[in-house]
Amino acid sequence: MNEFENDVKTDITRSMSNRTCCRRSLLSGMLWGAKSSGRVHMEDNLCSVGFDNAASLKLMCHLIRENYHIQLTPKIKKGSKKNHFMVQIMYADRFNQALNEIGLIDESLGFLKKVPGRITRSNCCRISFIKGAFLSTGSIREPSRGYYVEFRTFDESFLVGLQEMLERFQISPHFFYDRSFPVLYIKESDQILSLLSLLGAYHDLLKIEDIKLIKEIKNEVNRAVNCDSYNTMRVVEAAQRQIAVIRKAERRIGLYNLPQSIQDVIRLRLDHPIASLKELSHFTKNRVSKSTINNRFKQLEKIVSNK
Repeated sequence: MNEFENDVKTDITRSMSNRTCCRRSLLSGMLWGAKSSGRVHMEDNLCSVGFDNAASLKLMCHLIRENYHIQLTPKIKKGSKKNHFMVQIMYADRFNQALNEIGLIDESLGFLKKVPGRITRSNCCRISFIKGAFLSTGSIREPSRGYYVEFRTFDESFLVGLQEMLERFQISPHFFYDRSFPVLYIKESDQILSLLSLLGAYHDLLKIEDIKLIKEIKNEVNRAVNCDSYNTMRVVEAAQRQIAVIRKAERRIGLYNLPQSIQDVIRLRLDHPIASLKELSHFTKNRVSKSTINNRFKQLEKIVSNK
């Protein structure tokens, strides 16, 4: 697991709903995903569930203790390349009740073949289930190396159901088979941003947007270099500095908390990331001068530096 993926999964664990039904759906998604990817093992009276992220394991333990008052034994298995996080649960009537309530087993204690409709009846519960599924089966590439998200399991029917849920939120993943194993993947940057927003990983979403914006700027620079490299580079460097200040303001203050005049030039800059100040002035409704736009960016820098 790369550092970015670890950050994404940790952020997801912090964006839980307070609704009982959604917390149940979240736990269901985590355990359904773990079962479908071969991370649930039954032996005698002991059930072991594994994750590749410590925060995911901690969340699952919290949900089970909170709702079912079951004793758990978390463990860390150290590996040569990465650690594996697992929890051991004693098989008992209370645990069987939990597995039944979250839609993993039926009344006869047999594993169900698909997720019951009651677990994902509403949109809020579907979102929670998708969060749980990503925590147990999902992965995301470091954005500097490209845009790619996948859900990988041994159970095709689980991924088909997950695909249908994602499509309800205008996210369209694709299928492929890796050595006969089904994989659900997304490689379009806008779709990945929509997924991270759905999962509640807003901080990581901003990281991808920044990297994407920098890549677009660099591509524009490379195309413009043959025409007028020096002047273009000066304009782009100034634009990058302004965008960096905008991102700081977004994180520290919130753009909607800024004066409207500054919000207007921020929107202009984000809509035209490599335009000069003179070009930006032409895009304004009342032909705001270049110097006025420059002064507003200086005001923004001053506001950010004081926070």
